[in-house]
Amino acid sequence: MCSSEAKQVAFDAEAFASKFGGLDEAKNNANVLFRSKCYREAVESYTRLLSEIVGTDFNPSNATEVAKTVRGNGTLDERLVDFTATLMCNSALCYFNLNQLYEASSLCNACLCVDPYNYKAAFYLVKCALVSNEYQNALKHVERCQSIVDAKKLFSNQEVPHAALVRRIRESMNSDMSKKVVLERCEDIISNIASGTDVILNLKNLHMHPKQEIIREQVIPKLVAILKEKDDYVKYADVHSGIWSSIHQFFHRVDEKVESQMLEQLQRALEDNNIDVQGYARKLISNAEKNPPIASSVQPILIQFSKVCSDIRTIPALEALTLILEKCKSDAEDHVLSSILHYFTDMKGDKPVADSKFTVALTRMLETLLSYYDLDYHSGTAEHLEGCLVVIFLRRFGNYEISEESFFSIVARLLNGYITIGDPKIEGGVFLQPTCYVALKCLYVSSRDVFKTYIIVNELMGTLLSNYMSDYHAGYDRIKLQLLQSEIVILSMDFMECRQLLLDTPVKDVSIIDYLRSDVGFIKYLQGIREKESEVKEYCKSGTFHFQKYGGSTSSDALYEYKILALSKFMVHSTPVMNQILECFDLFTIVPNALVIAIMKGQQTDILIDAMSYITLHQQAKTPEMLMCMYVQMRWMEHCFDCKQKTMYMACHSIVNMFRSRDDRYGFNKHIAGNPMWDDSQLEAMREAYEKLPEASKPAQNGEFTEGDVSVADIMRGYVVMMNNDVPRCLVSIAKMIMKECQMLEKRGDKVKEEMQLKAYKLVMETLHYLMLQSINRPVMQSAGVLRMLIDAANSKVYKGTNQCRYLSQSIAHMCISSDPRVLSYRDALDSTGPLVKLLDDANELFQYEAALGLTNLLTIDDDVRTRVWSINGWNALGNLLYSDNEQLKAACLEGWCNLAAGEDVVHGYFYKKLAQQMESVENPAEVITLNIHDITILLMFAGNITELRSVKASTGTLALLVRDLRIAKYLPFFSKIKNLFKTVDEVDDADVLYRILTAMSCIMQGRVEKISPANVAHVKSIKEQIKQCTMRNITKFRNPAILNLAKEIMEYTTS
Repeated sequence: MCSSEAKQVAFDAEAFASKFGGLDEAKNNANVLFRSKCYREAVESYTRLLSEIVGTDFNPSNATEVAKTVRGNGTLDERLVDFTATLMCNSALCYFNLNQLYEASSLCNACLCVDPYNYKAAFYLVKCALVSNEYQNALKHVERCQSIVDAKKLFSNQEVPHAALVRRIRESMNSDMSKKVVLERCEDIISNIASGTDVILNLKNLHMHPKQEIIREQVIPKLVAILKEKDDYVKYADVHSGIWSSIHQFFHRVDEKVESQMLEQLQRALEDNNIDVQGYARKLISNAEKNPPIASSVQPILIQFSKVCSDIRTIPALEALTLILEKCKSDAEDHVLSSILHYFTDMKGDKPVADSKFTVALTRMLETLLSYYDLDYHSGTAEHLEGCLVVIFLRRFGNYEISEESFFSIVARLLNGYITIGDPKIEGGVFLQPTCYVALKCLYVSSRDVFKTYIIVNELMGTLLSNYMSDYHAGYDRIKLQLLQSEIVILSMDFMECRQLLLDTPVKDVSIIDYLRSDVGFIKYLQGIREKESEVKEYCKSGTFHFQKYGGSTSSDALYEYKILALSKFMVHSTPVMNQILECFDLFTIVPNALVIAIMKGQQTDILIDAMSYITLHQQAKTPEMLMCMYVQMRWMEHCFDCKQKTMYMACHSIVNMFRSRDDRYGFNKHIAGNPMWDDSQLEAMREAYEKLPEASKPAQNGEFTEGDVSVADIMRGYVVMMNNDVPRCLVSIAKMIMKECQMLEKRGDKVKEEMQLKAYKLVMETLHYLMLQSINRPVMQSAGVLRMLIDAANSKVYKGTNQCRYLSQSIAHMCISSDPRVLSYRDALDSTGPLVKLLDDANELFQYEAALGLTNLLTIDDDVRTRVWSINGWNALGNLLYSDNEQLKAACLEGWCNLAAGEDVVHGYFYKKLAQQMESVENPAEVITLNIHDITILLMFAGNITELRSVKASTGTLALLVRDLRIAKYLPFFSKIKNLFKTVDEVDDADVLYRILTAMSCIMQGRVEKISPANVAHVKSIKEQIKQCTMRNITKFRNPAILNLAKEIMEYTTS
């Protein structure tokens, strides 16, 4: 686009502001397309938006000229600049993903013209140059990235993203010449490998070719043929390990179709060359055992070969993996375990069938994995081993099927090998070896129901308890064994049946609670916590917290923390058990103090946070002292890098418990379709009837605790912000941190961890909702940015279609009701309207009323907000509630209409069009016309209902604002209900009502209808005469000067 054309691109900040909300919503829709990888559709949407903003066709070829114009316009609203830059950058990312590098580069440059500090645009310029092998340009753009980082102080505590690109540029420049030679032919590379020339380098060069070329050139079969030819794996160890490694890498990050094609080629090549995977592994291991000096050469081959077996996923491959695991050395264990984990992860199959050979192979693999466990394993190897067991226990075997009964029969039989029966040194004579505990933990992670069934059916609770309460360790490390025992006992306590068995099963006539009460070491540990109580209080009150780097905890401390957790879990079992525990242990003081001490020392906190999540369920925990400790926990959550996954979830649980009442548990967290047979009042009546039943008659339930009623929760909600107004900011910070982690996990495809983080996020948002219920908290929460968090949550897919979304929208309404609309940001004000309009459709009248009040307040801001509300059907949503029996709700909705009508031609054009259409469609225009626009008729009806003064004020105010547009005013005499205005003037003395009605009547007097029949002319004249008469007979009421002036105006107008 030439410069003269560029000058023609015009921008109007005011025009843009009026439609900014609609554009923002359209951008969000385009973002959804981008996240769905519909890049072509997304870039079309972004381009349409950009064209709408700049007022001309926008495309990559004119992007730079347009960008210069945007930046050069000095009067331009800054929001338009940021918005345009974002759209340009998003378009560039679409083109980059479509491999259209020229367009991507053009748009990145354009974006940087608009926003010189847009790091993402500069970063993708580097990537475009790197992909195009333009290394000098790439380095130039890297310098720009760094200048943006320095200017904006980005990534202060982490490596800058472009550092990885710098390393890639350096590597690419170093190997540029070799690439040009390498990429000539795959066949030449294969020949070099076969001849032994630079084997490793040539194998690397193969990976520079596209996967389709690898398939087309039959690269994998040719590599397998080289393995067959060079079968002296000692002499050609590098060739064997290198080829297996390359084959495995070919399967990395490929789509399902390509993977299937390469796998088919690999299996056919193994058959053609008579390479049996199990036989190959056995031969390598056998020769290494017979000739130990060659073992160091064989091990790398076995490691790489195990990776290929994990890609093949056949029965022989599983048998080979088992064989390798049995014979590998300790330094190769992690590699082989990783291969086993990969084998069982995401196994695919359309029609799984039972196969006895797979059952035998799987049984042997399980047997080997279980036999491999060692208490002295470092944590990494133990996690790998547990990961393998968990993924097997999930029973997702692709094409192979094993019934649940058969599978867990195998597991039970294998675990029996780790249960020593007849040991006289332990009560009951049954000793559980460490491997048994590890298997039980993995069983719990994979399926809680199966874990519970296994424990109960095999009557293991008594054995678990006798082992737990015994000091006998059978030669194993006592502390490590006790930690495993504690963990399984804690896991079993998730189930009411297991807790009851633990309580009812004495060991040597000692119950588990008596055992904990008489544990000398545990009592000393608790005494140490009590001695530091004053130190904890001073630390909490100081408000200045220095969190030490995580240094772990001693094993003995972890054992005592598990005992605290066990007592905390028992507390929710039943009220008698809770009272029994509280007689000996003041857990409501011990647990928070222990947690703060651990935070102060930089020790492990996950067990104590778990305990906090249980004790805070009780009403007795809702105290100011607990809130002080909770604030320390919140600040720690903000700054501790290790607070993730389950720890974050349980920490958020303990926070929300402090502000949740019993009713909230049944309200906020209730599913919308939870029980359509009963309404809320019926469910509440049933709950009250249940509570009146004798204890013996109540059905068993998993957990019994008293959270307290709403009054208790309200005290905590009000006190926490009064105690420290930093709490809302802290919660917002935690929520943002969680969502950032979720986004990272989503990119990595880790659904399990992402789901856990989302649960924690929901708990934080629930907490913010409870705090918002207290009006005294709202100013502080507004300044902390809570409204933005609530809006984003209510509009997110996380809450789509959920009951919680209603409550978040209610909190938005509370904020909009309490806030001065002038202090709300432009974006927050616009975005609040969507959730509030949706809330108007709720079945709960309180929610409807609060939404109407919130909208009414927002509608006083400006026409941008009014236009947004009108565009999302806000007028009709308010109007639908005018048929309610609740007078307050009707008045609130009429007030919303009044403020919506205050805009400049926001609603007026719609009503004028409707009126004009009705006038044109009159069947007999010679007769007196009667118009019936529903909403205007409704307003006239409410204007005549003088028993509800608030509704009269709102309805007459709306009418006055509508008829100031004389296009509408001139048609009002044709409404039969217009005489309600005269009646109200006659009967009401309220100055506000009189002023509004006389304003409307003054506008009616000014209206002139053209081209109507004599009968209609006479009718209009009659109505105007009645207006004058009404004004004249009530002239003595009009003491207000403004009303008197209106009356004089009316009397001066002619009736023609």
